[in-house]
Amino acid sequence: MAVAHVQSTGVSSSGSVASVSKAFTSNVTSGNFLAIVGISDDANDGGNSAANFSSSPSNTFSYSVSSPSEHVNSSYVTSAASGSTTITFTPDTGAYCGLAIAEFSGVDATPADGTPAGNTDNTTNPTTSNITTTAAGLLIAAVRVNSGRAMTEDSGSGWNLIYEDETWSAIAANIAYRITSGSGTYSHTWTSALGGWWATIAGYKEGAGGGGPKIPIYYHHYQQQRIA
Repeated sequence: MAVAHVQSTGVSSSGSVASVSKAFTSNVTSGNFLAIVGISDDANDGGNSAANFSSSPSNTFSYSVSSPSEHVNSSYVTSAASGSTTITFTPDTGAYCGLAIAEFSGVDATPADGTPAGNTDNTTNPTTSNITTTAAGLLIAAVRVNSGRAMTEDSGSGWNLIYEDETWSAIAANIAYRITSGSGTYSHTWTSALGGWWATIAGYKEGAGGGGPKIPIYYHHYQQQRIA
């Protein structure tokens, strides 16, 4: 069952807040996969746990990876509850923060694929660590940068925007996804000016099968009988 993007959105706080929430534009379909990324400006504040996220209706969150200093927290929901859905990100302490959320169909019930990774540097053009996957599926990449720098997607590589905010006075963020057709080693690069950045990448494999149950087909051979 091939992975497909359904919808995505995000939000950024206008100041230091205890939490930030965002609703999906359309009702979420029961059983779909939700990718969730929380961004925080304070070191060790974005968390390294699925407990930093909650939702209405209630969902079970699983943790993938955080960047160094926990500026980026990438988590997910394997089998979403249906209906109008709001996700909340609660950093460990009050902070400028952001939240990106996306819904996908066709992701496996045990989705994790490859070793998720977080990295950081002080350079131009932030680039995630490599991730090596074993199957076709979904990649989620996120970056938080200092100084509200403008960022451009790595064009021509199959990546698509989930959410970005380049207006924050202290920080900016960009979260993207890629649907892959097979196993491989992947990374993501953003074009951006010099400065500090923190990034993550995580992989999720596509579901097996699809198309409903197999229906057996029986063939009968008829032979014309000749009467003398």
